[in-house]
Amino acid sequence: MTSDSSTNNSHSFRRLKRIIKESEKQAIIIKQNFVGTAEYMAPEIITNREIGIFTDLWSFGCILFQFFMGHSPFRDKTEYLTFQNILNLNYTIDPKIVPEDAKDLIEKLLKIDPKERIGSGLSPENSFDKLKNHKFFKNFGTKNYFEIIEEYLKKSDSQRISKISSKENIKEVSKSEIIFKDKKEKIVKIGELKKKSPWLFYDKRKIILYDTPRLDYFDPNSNILKGTISLSADCKAELKSKTSFDLITPNRTYHFLCKSKYDISPWVTAINEVIKNHNVE
Repeated sequence: MTSDSSTNNSHSFRRLKRIIKESEKQAIIIKQNFVGTAEYMAPEIITNREIGIFTDLWSFGCILFQFFMGHSPFRDKTEYLTFQNILNLNYTIDPKIVPEDAKDLIEKLLKIDPKERIGSGLSPENSFDKLKNHKFFKNFGTKNYFEIIEEYLKKSDSQRISKISSKENIKEVSKSEIIFKDKKEKIVKIGELKKKSPWLFYDKRKIILYDTPRLDYFDPNSNILKGTISLSADCKAELKSKTSFDLITPNRTYHFLCKSKYDISPWVTAINEVIKNHNVE
């Protein structure tokens, strides 16, 4: 991480801790316009009711669900259907994937009535202390939760990409084997592309394609892992133009661009070849 980004993160952590401390005393209730990503919107935003810290707790439940399941809980083909899923609490947790402690916390966060949401502070049985003392956090120890997150971002993801932090190393690493989590993986292709974000603009990303097969994308400045795309037999890369392609997966379509002077088609070929080779019977 750069010194500037570390400073910004530090300010963000301190600000969030102040909000949490205040929320322990009373639930902060405000009115706000309809904004945000549809998949993470709480029911009270959709129905234009009062919102507060309890609204963020709903979003936290959605993020925790996605962390384990690999997709958001209410996503559907259209925004309208997504909203219907949210308002009807239509989602499914796979107990074979999600640990019981996490499943319990997600279910207590994803409550239609904010008063029933753990940590909301709107009722004695759902105080913020109830959230902090939930069994999901039992292994966090006495360390500050925000310090744990910050350490993970600094160490885990940075170390994972440290071997390819400079252009000089890319050629050498692309021909080698790297061991992650006791599993050998070969890097098939590395490059820098622009990836479309959920907010409809494009971010520069360092892209690494592995033969396992999967594709990781990193912030090119901090080398922090921003996401992983598992490439199953149901996935495919589809060329849209000389400089753009879509990566279609069962749960989402990812959009990528390159500079106008480059040809993006080798990425399409490489991704489809990796998928094909890995799924050959």
